[in-house]
Amino acid sequence: MIIGIFYIVIVLYVIAISYFHFKYPEMRWDWNKISTDKISFPQSFI
Repeated sequence: MIIGIFYIVIVLYVIAISYFHFKYPEMRWDWNKISTDKISFPQSFI
C-alpha cells in the first residue's frame, strides 16, 4: 500500500514538472542580438 502511494506521488510529481516545463519554458537569451555596449553600473555595485 505504501509503495502504491509512493508511485502515485512520483507520477503526480512528474506530471507537475512536465506541465510547468512546457507551460513556462526556460528563458534563453541570445547574447549576439543584445547590445551590451551602453550598459553601465553604479560605483557602489561591486
